[in-house]
Amino acid sequence: HSAAVELRFPHVSGKYLLNGARVSQAAADLKQFCLQNAQHDPLLTGVSSSTNPFRPQKVCSFL
Repeated sequence: HSAAVELRFPHVSGKYLLNGARVSQAAADLKQFCLQNAQHDPLLTGVSSSTNPFRPQKVCSFL
């Protein structure tokens, strides 16, 4: 299933659906995607200080 799924939750026969797929299947697909891509997630693996664009800038001061 596509990672860019448009979320819709119509009430059909007492079950919530996600673009025609069961929520349980969508959750399983999302879990699988997360597990497959975890090694590329900087929130999980961290960011080296040399490549971090948000690191504090060094200040140069003259005496």
